[in-house]
Amino acid sequence: MTDSSHIICINDGGGVVKKKIENVVLDQEWITLIKEAKKLGLSLEEVRQFLVHIREKTKV
Repeated sequence: MTDSSHIICINDGGGVVKKKIENVVLDQEWITLIKEAKKLGLSLEEVRQFLVHIREKTKV
């Protein structure tokens, strides 16, 4: 995990918003997975749907 300040870019559908965040801990495995999804051309909504699906599948 990495702890430092980062600039994140968020596309909220109306454009890209850049925001600086401080003292955040980022999980390198999640970063790698998100980058891979982007390389594969998956949209943010597709990633969200996948995560919701997995969460629902694993509920007991």
